[in-house]
This record gives sequence, structure tokens and C-alpha cells, in this order.
Amino acid sequence: MKWPGWIAAAVFVAVATGLNTPQMAALDQSVFRGLAAAPAPFLSFAYGWDLAGKALPTLGIAALVAALAWRAGRQRDAGFLMLAAAGAWGVNGALKLVVERPRPPGMADVGTFGSSFPSGHAMGTTALYAALAWLLASRLQRPGARIAVWLALAAWLTLTALTRPALGVHYFSDVLAGTAAGLAWVALCVSWHRRR
Repeated sequence: MKWPGWIAAAVFVAVATGLNTPQMAALDQSVFRGLAAAPAPFLSFAYGWDLAGKALPTLGIAALVAALAWRAGRQRDAGFLMLAAAGAWGVNGALKLVVERPRPPGMADVGTFGSSFPSGHAMGTTALYAALAWLLASRLQRPGARIAVWLALAAWLTLTALTRPALGVHYFSDVLAGTAAGLAWVALCVSWHRRR
């Protein structure tokens, strides 16, 4: 695993070990307060974004792209994508069982289940779209095109990081940890892909 993966893993560990500190509580509450002033259309958008980030849609997208890659003779890419996407949801479930952080009080009813930390939406979508971005960027020759891919990924992850606390279903620290864990997991999957 290269340095981006190690940085992501370090961020996850830092957030996980600081969950019960006053500094983390202050960060979470400041994000809640900031998003409470968001305009109503943003909240409507957040509900739609919630549907796109659930396990079934993300795994469905991963399976579809993996099937297309397999059919095109890119079996290693197909395996990498499914390992990244499905593995992230599995690892997330295990982490939730270990930490068992309660959900924020008064959260929106969007069909959530399980404990709060780390965010499954953040980890699952990060893993899927970071894996797709890596596959695409590694095949692009122009540096500008590769930068555009990574900027699009950053925009996607930012929207996820904002919509989860906006709905009240996660603390910001849950989303930060989920994003970091997803990136670290994809970095491990990239290492597997390169070795093969």
C-alpha cells in the first residue's frame, strides 16, 4: 500500500481514537449547526443522494461495470472492482459491530440500520468511485484528464460528506472516518491489482 493509503488509514485511526474527545464533539456539532442553515432544496437533494449511496445501488453499479469489464477480457479489473466495492461494505459492517456508536438523535427516517460509525454510505461510495476513478485515470494519457477524474471524485465525496449530516443520520466524524476507511481499502485493493 502506497502513501495515499497510509495517510487515509492514519486519518481513520485518528478519528476512531478521538471519537469521545471534546474536540471531535465540537467538530460534529459545528457541522450540524452549519448544515441546519442550508436551504430547503439542499435537503431535498440530500434525500435523493441518500438513495444513490445505499448498498444495493452501489453494488449493482459495481456488478454491472465488472460484468462489462469481464466481457471485454479485463478479468483482473472486474475482480478488482468487485473486491473494492463488496469488500468495503463487508469491512464497514465489521467496524460498525466493533465500535457500536449510536446514531445522532432526531435523525431523518431514510431507512438506515446499524450503528453510526463509520458511515456505510461514505465508505461504500468512496470505495466504488475511487476504484472506478483509479481504473479510468490509470488509462488516461493526458494529465489534465486524470486531474479531472480525481476532481470529480473529490466532488462526489464532498457531497456525500455533507448530505449525511444534513439528514442527521451521521455525525461528520462518521463520514470522515468512512471516507478515509474507503480510501484505505481501495489502496489495499490497488496493491492486490498491481501484484497480479
